[in-house]
Formats: sequence, C-alpha cells, structure tokens
Amino acid sequence: MLRRNGLGPLPRNVEGATLTERKAKLLNEVRKFVGPLFPESEKWTWHTISEVMLARLEGSRRALKGTTLENSVRTAIRAVIARHHLSLKVGDAQVKIADETYDVQIIGRTRTILVPVKTRETMGGGHANLFTRDIHKAISVA
Repeated sequence: MLRRNGLGPLPRNVEGATLTERKAKLLNEVRKFVGPLFPESEKWTWHTISEVMLARLEGSRRALKGTTLENSVRTAIRAVIARHHLSLKVGDAQVKIADETYDVQIIGRTRTILVPVKTRETMGGGHANLFTRDIHKAISVA
C-alpha cells in the first residue's frame, strides 16, 4: 500500500528492527499528526490517512515547482541585465516583509525592485481572484 501511493521510502527513515515494526511506528506517528483532524475513530481508515498524506505530498510538489519557476525568473532577469550591461544585481534569495515574500530582488545603486512570483496550479477556474489578491497584497505591503 505504501509503495503504490509513492510513500514506500518512508519506513526506511523510521527506527525499528523489522519492516513491520517500522511501518507500525510510522503509522502511529501519522495518527498523532492527523489525529486532531480526525477525532472520530470510525474515520480511521487507510484511505483517510492516504488522502491526507497525498495532499501533503502534492503541496510539496507544488512548492518545488514554484521554487523552480522563481529560479527561472531570476535566471532570465540576470540574462537581460548581462546582455544590456546594466548596473543591476539580482538577489539570490527571497525577501520577506511582514507576511509577504518577494521571490526576486533586483538591486540598483539607489533603489530595489521586489518581484513577487506567485503561481497557481489548478484543475479548474475560479482562482484568478485569489491570484490577483495575492499580487495586490504583496505590492501593497511593499
């Protein structure tokens, strides 16, 4: 069951003498982690735990994809700066102001441009308003 859901490597990182013992310890850790989300015992099925873990993995996948896009934006801006011999520098890390992050920082002699790189990956429509809100909030905070 673990292998089919892409969670096969997890038991290797858990202490235990046997694979069965490691799986049991892993399941107990998962129960502690998701217990507050599912207080009723009749909801404790593997399907429920699997769904929570898959949602976590999906969030990690999207975060990794977002980081890749941010690095692509930095690379593209650096190429433009180099091609036009501009006296600008692109920061290597994001900048955080209040609760907002600005993924690309373009640093000049007297001013800095902060660029929020927001990504939305959806299965359907309806998220354009959230995307616009995120950009507007990021700009307002800066």
